Amino acid sequence: MPTDRLRSVVPVFGSARSDAETLQAILTYVERHEPTTDDLVG
Repeated sequence: MPTDRLRSVVPVFGSARSDAETLQAILTYVERHEPTTDDLVG
């Protein structure tokens, strides 16, 4: 994967109020499934 992609900032989905919930869901997914960087980008 190109290093410039790894340094980019991508907003999370949802409104400003749901950012924390969205981030928690992402972290839970990563913890359970241990996806690769390519899996997450896809």
